[in-house]
This record gives sequence, C-alpha cells and structure tokens, in this order.
Amino acid sequence: MKLISSYNIFALAYNFLGFWWFSACFLLLVILAFYGILSLVKILASKDLIFTIVKEGTAKAVMTAGEQGAFKKFLLQSRGKRFKGGEGDDKWEIETYTEAEEGESVWSWLIDWLGLRGIHFLGMPRFYTVYEYKFRGLSATQSKDGTIEFDRPDDETTNYADIRQAIIQAAVKDAEDKNFVPLSSVLTIPYRIIDPFKALFGIASSEWLRMMLNILLPSFREVNAMFEWLEIQSSRVDFSAKFTENARSDIERLRKEFGLEIGEIGMLTIEPPANLKEASQKPFVARKEAEVVGINAEAEKGRMETVYGTIEKYGALGQLLKYLETLKEASASGKLVVLSLPKVSEIMGSLGLPQETAIDLARRLEGKTADEIKAELTKYLSGK
Repeated sequence: MKLISSYNIFALAYNFLGFWWFSACFLLLVILAFYGILSLVKILASKDLIFTIVKEGTAKAVMTAGEQGAFKKFLLQSRGKRFKGGEGDDKWEIETYTEAEEGESVWSWLIDWLGLRGIHFLGMPRFYTVYEYKFRGLSATQSKDGTIEFDRPDDETTNYADIRQAIIQAAVKDAEDKNFVPLSSVLTIPYRIIDPFKALFGIASSEWLRMMLNILLPSFREVNAMFEWLEIQSSRVDFSAKFTENARSDIERLRKEFGLEIGEIGMLTIEPPANLKEASQKPFVARKEAEVVGINAEAEKGRMETVYGTIEKYGALGQLLKYLETLKEASASGKLVVLSLPKVSEIMGSLGLPQETAIDLARRLEGKTADEIKAELTKYLSGK
C-alpha cells in the first residue's frame, strides 16, 4: 500500500511537470510561428506579392488585371496625410489632418508595435500589381527648339509617387533677351504632388515632369525677352517674381489638371555668350585698373610734394636731393656709380653749402650709391 502511494505521487509529479514542459514548448512554437509569419509578410511585401511596402512620404497605385490593367486605388504612407475621398474629381487629392481629429485606433497602435507600419495589403498575386512608370529625375535641360533632356536614362522606372516637397533644376539654353542676345539660365522650380491620380494618369505615359516643364518654360522665355540680360542679372529677385506672376495661369492649370503645386520659381545663374560676357567685363576691369592707377598717382603726388617741399624748405640740401633724384631717373638701372668723398664735397660745395656742413655730410655719404645717398639725405632733412 505504501508502495502504491509513493508511485502515485511520482506519477502525479511527472504529469504536472510534463504539462508545464508541454505548455512552454507550445508557447515557444507559437512565438516562432508568429515571428515567421511576420517575416514572411515582410519578404512578400518586398517583392510586391500579396503585400507591398510603401515608403514614408509616398503613394503607390494599385492596378487590377496586371500592370497594364485598370486603376484600383492608391496606398498612401505619410504621417498626418490622407486622401480627401468622396466621389468627386478631387477624390485622390491629399489633405492634412491631425491624429486628434480621428484618434489613434488600437489597430494603428498594434501595427506600430509589430513594426508593420508601411506594409500595405496589395491583393492576389498577378491580379493586383503596383503601377510602374518612368521618372526622369530632378534635373533637366531645354534647348532652343524646346527639346527637354533629363539626367536619368529613359529605361529607368519607379513604382511610387513622392508627395513630399521637391525641387527640379531646369537649364534653359538660348533664351533670347530684349536685344536678341541668347542667354543660358538655370532655374529652380519647387513643386509637390497633391493629387497622384492626376499626375500619373492625367498625362500619357505618366510624363508629368516633362509636362510641367513644357508648360512653365515658355513663360520664362516670354519674360526673358522683356529685359536686357544685364538688367536680369542685376535684379534676379524681381525677375523671379515677374516670371512667377506671368506664369500664374499656367501654375493654376498644373494644380487643377495635373495635381502639381508649384512654389516660387527662382533663378540660380544667367550667362550670356562667352564673347559678350568678356566684353561686358572690360569696363569693370578698366574701372578697377583706373582706380589702381589713380591710387598710385595720388601716392606719387604725395611723395613729390614731400620731396620738393623739402627742397624748397632746406635750400642747398634740398637741391642736392633733387640732383640725386635726377641722376637716378637718368640711370636705366636706378643705380649710380659709387661716389667718392671729393666728388660728394664738390657737389655739395657747388650747391653753396657751408663748409662744415658739406664736410660732415660728405663723410657720411662717401662710398654710397645714389639711392643710399638719397635715403641718408632724406633722413638727415627729416631730423633737422
């Protein structure tokens, strides 16, 4: 009896521990399975199968019956942004809202907690696909005949519409000014997609960027022809405002018909032909050279006034300074042969200096060049 009792206790303990062991293993398997499902969702989303990943600040168009089929809907991923909805033409226009207006749902909180925000349900593979189109890039050049070339190859595609603020640089070649001078300019055109449906499907082949430039740049050429290029270059802010005002109807058309919001257009550079630019710079260079010459002349005038003022003030000594200045100008190198004591005494004696002064100066100046004699004499006169 005692034996049976001990066995029963052991069996109960074993069963109890086995239950918890089984429960722990089962829970672990559930967690791994759940993690595996989340991982599978992300893998499928990265390949646009059943699910798709929509980057922050972008929208994707969902097509039925394959890529060449009909438009179904847009998938938008942007904090504080949503589609207006309804049944009007502005159904897919993007508007701003605050979370306080709608409240944060439990589902939204769970999506964030699981790290699934940005992953959207797409639909059955091959029946629901993401629309792709050619995006030309944010830099373009328009030639004189109106042809526009972009900085990206024609075969590069994208599968989303970026709804954030962006700027395209447009280089305009040979836009003639008032005097028919061909100018090359670089414009900055800020824009934002506010209705991705109109931008992608309101234009053939989704060429909304090319359409935008083809509508705006003719207005630029019109305004460019109203001014001389020097006027444009000296007052770019005024020109940009004039251009934006002149293109107001085009800007409104881009908003209503093609879902594009245009900001204030600016000008980075404006360049005339090289020969005209060089010619226009010559007066400026000449003025600067004249200023330098004027400064040098003024300095020389001051020096001459100082020197010859000293000459008049100090009589014979000043005459000696003038004599040495004349000898220096007569010398091609600016140097004279070294003067001996008798020669210096003779020069100063001929100028009528007192004997004592002449001998004293002669000893100080013996063996010196004209430049050195002049420096010593100037120093002597200034300290007298």
